Amino acid sequence: MHTLIRDKDISKHDFVFYSDRLILLVMEHGLGHLPFTEKQVVTPTGSIYTGVDFCKKLCGVSIVLSGESMENGESMENALRACCKGIKIGFFLIHRDGHDGKQDSFYRGLTPEESKLVHEYNFDHPDAFDTEQLLECVEILKSGLSVHVPIYDFKTHQRSSDSFRQLVDSHTVGLLRSL
Repeated sequence: MHTLIRDKDISKHDFVFYSDRLILLVMEHGLGHLPFTEKQVVTPTGSIYTGVDFCKKLCGVSIVLSGESMENGESMENALRACCKGIKIGFFLIHRDGHDGKQDSFYRGLTPEESKLVHEYNFDHPDAFDTEQLLECVEILKSGLSVHVPIYDFKTHQRSSDSFRQLVDSHTVGLLRSL
């Protein structure tokens, strides 16, 4: 499937079909890593079947960079809904600063090794972000307090150590809905 979706001659219909199938496989695999407990059910034939149930109630959070279409994550959300009927999905909008459209709030600083190969670095990969700090900021904003958000310097590929942007609830950078 990876080969098919990378083929420049693939039809749009086939590209969407195989991409959606891959996304569903990734979603199913990821859900298999969540904590679960054993659960027994009685089948229509009266047999007892031992399966699993999630330990906690699930919700999904789609992270979108401002300036992108909210539909960009639609395939992943559809796959999650296909795997977990009735799941609530929220959206977190990450603010982009300035007119260049660069998201600068939650990138982690690059290591010296990563900086040497910055032209090959994947800034879209989840490891490029300081997710822990992002979630801390979300919790602070949800509680109605202001938060200091770091500013990322794209020239040095580090966070500015003495520069922060203060966000208050009126700036609404974090948008959680449906949760």
